Amino acid sequence: MNKKKIWMSLMLILPVITGMLTVGDANISALETDSVEITLNKKAFDSDEAMQNIQNTGVAMPEFDKAKPLPGVGFTAYNVTEEFGKAYKEALNTNSAPSADEQKKAMEAAQEKLAQLYTNDKLPSSSPVSAEVKTNVNGQATFNVLSKIDDKYQSYMFFETFSPSNVKQKAAPMLVVLPVKHNGNLLSKIQLYPKNIVKDDFNKEMVGHEKGSSETGLAVNENEEYNVTVDSGYAQTVGDQVQYYVDFTVPNGIGESVDYENGTRTLFDQLNISDKMNTVGTTFTKIDKFTVPSQNNKEITTELTDHYTLTNVTGPVESNGTWSQTDPSGFKVQFNLTNKVNDETSKATAKALSPYSGETLRIYYTITINEFAVPDVYMQNGAIYEFNKSDGSEYHKDESKAPKLIVGGKRFKKIDGSSKNGLQGAEFVIQLNKNIKDNQGKIVGQSGQYVQYTNGPALELYGYGTGNKQDIYNTETAQGVRYVSDKNDATRVISDAKGLFVVKGLLYAEDNAYAMIETRSPEGYAVVNEKTDFTINNGSYGTDEEPLTKEIFNNREGFLPSTGGNGIYAYVVVGALVVLAASIWFFKSKKQEKNI
Repeated sequence: MNKKKIWMSLMLILPVITGMLTVGDANISALETDSVEITLNKKAFDSDEAMQNIQNTGVAMPEFDKAKPLPGVGFTAYNVTEEFGKAYKEALNTNSAPSADEQKKAMEAAQEKLAQLYTNDKLPSSSPVSAEVKTNVNGQATFNVLSKIDDKYQSYMFFETFSPSNVKQKAAPMLVVLPVKHNGNLLSKIQLYPKNIVKDDFNKEMVGHEKGSSETGLAVNENEEYNVTVDSGYAQTVGDQVQYYVDFTVPNGIGESVDYENGTRTLFDQLNISDKMNTVGTTFTKIDKFTVPSQNNKEITTELTDHYTLTNVTGPVESNGTWSQTDPSGFKVQFNLTNKVNDETSKATAKALSPYSGETLRIYYTITINEFAVPDVYMQNGAIYEFNKSDGSEYHKDESKAPKLIVGGKRFKKIDGSSKNGLQGAEFVIQLNKNIKDNQGKIVGQSGQYVQYTNGPALELYGYGTGNKQDIYNTETAQGVRYVSDKNDATRVISDAKGLFVVKGLLYAEDNAYAMIETRSPEGYAVVNEKTDFTINNGSYGTDEEPLTKEIFNNREGFLPSTGGNGIYAYVVVGALVVLAASIWFFKSKKQEKNI
């Protein structure tokens, strides 16, 4: 940073500088008292733009009223009278009778000198005026300092020596040269407004596919391209566990209580994180843990477990032994804060969160892809973060969405090769023609293996279905998938009365990565020896209005009569008549030969 930039930063952000060294009609000037009360009003801003061209005046400034107070920021004051005086004299050089303009320039030079000499990270070597003072719930830190020592006016610098983790940019040091007045009024109480740029982090991520990470897993976008783009959906299979996390910044002052009516109540009465899917097909599994990312992801689950309630849990429901889902899965982590007076539960929760005031915390949680996932319909969850002050003066809400998820499927119809009617009772197993990868790029099924549906989902991330093998595939109860090498261990898929059957919850894969192998034909039909290759990708399942059905034809095993017909006897009679006619013709011919 060059000298000009340092000087402009100091002037634009923090200048309440003048006093005994100022000449002429200065706006801020001296007050001859034994002590002066200096109050720092700490304000939070979202960007540099909000902080530009705002000068401190030494008095209350209403233009800052709408900015959020920032509690918990520590300031330390140092006496820099000697350093400032030396820098001022050096700037005047040997000029014993400087003009007003020359004095002003010398003061500016002295300011710049101290700005270079001391920073928040490079403090004066002398002892501070007092112990560090932290801003209260109103964002204020007050110092009482001597205006004179040995009949000499003093100069002080205020440094930001502690900042919550959500402060992106500290306030620059503030220099005050006593005595001070404003518009001709001597000030015994000085108001300063150091400003900070803060971040209110709230972000949702899918573990293994964080934003900006290097992607190698299988995903498909709307153009059926197998790469990762903004519109991508990550390929899943039924039973998969998917883990997410959300980062949220705990509001500054979360641990504070304020006077209210005949008691006290917590400064905040609401802090919630909620999550909701856009459609059916998933089950909320559990809250995994709470961590502090800035402390090597240190786990703090036990510290917070008793201070939040899990509410609004939605998803599949069971009725009379049958499960169904009409409401997308979701939940809310609701910290036990209220606006009630003397609520000990709320105070205990505030106390538990207090060490993380201004800190970014992280919640990990897991969902499971369930049997109600509709092929080719994107599933996406969005999280909401809310907090509110008890007096209603501040309400904050943020939203963040995770990547999309998607499962695949295929529709089939078993058809009579002649009549084109559907055939019931054909049995198949699914074989892999190619290796199948999950969305992490890991091979989960190898070419030549078979698909086995299970009655239980995966019990771990990137795991396989658990529980018993589903011998005959049931789309309404299949909760997981495994890949097996023995054909006899594969789940059988059977055509219904109309010849229809479907498979769902399979991973998107390359073209013709799957094959239907017919193991049993309908009665009276020959087994189709050729495998039926098929593809699971974006749009391969179709919709109920426009199903994309792959037809598999069967032919009869020779000709058999219809029930109730003349059967084989009609053909036996016809054959006998032919033989009889031939015999008659033969004997007549012989007789004619003899007569010739």
